[in-house]
Amino acid sequence: MKTKMDFPSINQRDPDGIGPDGKAYRVLIVDDSMFVKKQLGQILSSEGFEVVATAGNGEEAIQLYKEHHPAVDIVTMDIT
Repeated sequence: MKTKMDFPSINQRDPDGIGPDGKAYRVLIVDDSMFVKKQLGQILSSEGFEVVATAGNGEEAIQLYKEHHPAVDIVTMDIT
């Protein structure tokens, strides 16, 4: 079975989710769509971000933010 090392990288760069101190930025994802939450989580995780929690509405987001503060660097929110 081939591993990641068997394929050359054509786009070598540092992940966007890693800060200058080498630690991952921590993210709270807020969206009412389970699909969008999952997709955002996968995209952000693949870039080195750490998803600390996901919320389905504003009330849940506020509660989770209070629980995880100050361990949240970024909050993503749905427009509606």
